Amino acid sequence: EARNFVEAAWHRPLGSGRALKWRAYYDQFRYDGIYNYLRTSNYQNMDGAIGDWIGTQLLYQQDLARFGSITAGAETNIDIRNLQYNINVTPTSEGPDREQVFAIRQPNTRYAVFIQDEWKPARAWTVYLGGRFDGSRNNPAVFSPRASVVYKRKAATYKVMYGRAFRNPSTFERFWSPNPSLIAERIHSLELAREQQLGKSLTLLTSVFHYRLSGLIQGVALTENTLQYQNSSRASATGLEIELNGRPFQRIDTTASYTFHRVRGANDEQRLENSPVRIAQLRAAVPFARERLVIGGGLRHVSS
Repeated sequence: EARNFVEAAWHRPLGSGRALKWRAYYDQFRYDGIYNYLRTSNYQNMDGAIGDWIGTQLLYQQDLARFGSITAGAETNIDIRNLQYNINVTPTSEGPDREQVFAIRQPNTRYAVFIQDEWKPARAWTVYLGGRFDGSRNNPAVFSPRASVVYKRKAATYKVMYGRAFRNPSTFERFWSPNPSLIAERIHSLELAREQQLGKSLTLLTSVFHYRLSGLIQGVALTENTLQYQNSSRASATGLEIELNGRPFQRIDTTASYTFHRVRGANDEQRLENSPVRIAQLRAAVPFARERLVIGGGLRHVSS
């Protein structure tokens, strides 16, 4: 598996609190997998994906006395190549016999427009309001709003955040066994957070959250040999997260966090697979060579 990209960016201040930003990029993804079943079933399975795409984004920012700081923009993303394939190779006396299981070529074009306002109704208060409209050739358009209120008091910051996001079906999910009614997964999130400065070098973050997911995409067996991806489930998650970060020792950046959450499916008694109840993490990094290089590491514990 390999990923490569090239990006160019340009920024120009326009005066009077205005600015224009532009970026363009080329992205590449490659995946090749060989699964050997020669001993048990006398064949090899070759699985792969090839992706090349280009994109561009334009941002405009302006400070308005009554309405705060406005950021508006647009972006587009175009697939140059989009291929997923799977092949069975069986050795024979006349040479390898190649059987194509599938080859999916469905290049996509995506576009989006968005806007966000950062407004300060009072010195200690900041309000963020925004929205994003996404569309593409292969998927229906989706609107994603978000809003947050931030209150700062001495060494503490309080936040209330709401947002709605989505995940479009992958090319494989939509076209493996074509399903024109397949739509994006949706998530609604609500989070309350408190950030407390502890002395000069440590910050304590505490948050409680609730997520509600709908239209989860799962493989559904239509026949013994046919699988189709459908929006067949929903889920919710409620939890608590605590994080401590900073430099308790000179030149050592550390982050320690603990998350406890409860994830349930459509039936409130049903616990989703691969959904741990507790997650503990510890990360540390030490800069050297005049902070031009960093050595870091981390530990993660997951339990039910």
